[in-house]
Amino acid sequence: MWDRHEVRVRRGEPKHFRRPEVGDLTLVMEVVRFGDDGQRMTVYQCEPGSADEVALGKLAGR
Repeated sequence: MWDRHEVRVRRGEPKHFRRPEVGDLTLVMEVVRFGDDGQRMTVYQCEPGSADEVALGKLAGR
């Protein structure tokens, strides 16, 4: 289905963030591009069970 709609994904680029509330975070960025009209969605995620996941949970108020 993704090929039919010309969706392209750029994966696995680590990004480093520093948040005063939780300290340093390293998240993996994925960019999903939809067709040739410039639309894209950027998703950041962390390794399950990692310290980064705990920090994201704190930022989310969990």
